[in-house]
Amino acid sequence: QGEYENTARVNGTWHLRFPVTVDTSENETFAIDRQENEVVVKDAVKTKAGLVVHVHLPDFRKAPYFDPYNDPDIGIKDAEGNFLQWMSQKHEENADGTTESWIMVLYNGEKELSFEVTAKDEAQTKLAEIAFQVP
Repeated sequence: QGEYENTARVNGTWHLRFPVTVDTSENETFAIDRQENEVVVKDAVKTKAGLVVHVHLPDFRKAPYFDPYNDPDIGIKDAEGNFLQWMSQKHEENADGTTESWIMVLYNGEKELSFEVTAKDEAQTKLAEIAFQVP
């Protein structure tokens, strides 16, 4: 037991379904509503699996940013300046080029966090650093 009897490539189309039950009974949503340079940290949800932070990002292609790729570095740091482990991101682009993003990070009970946005220019210009507390 526990050993492979054999392995082989199986060709064809696979249609797999797995039922998943998600327990959201202990999720805790809290407002943040802080902003800097048009970057807004709106709210967050503390879950059993991590922390989901909802942010509004400006169109970084426009003034005063002028990022042709609209793709700065973003992350969430703890009080010691360490980035929390990024798990996933969902985003929706608005008609005006701004973006709503939901970023999930691995959460280990940190209370003092900050959302950081940095340009990918040579100087790595800090565009926003928004501190917030997790209840």
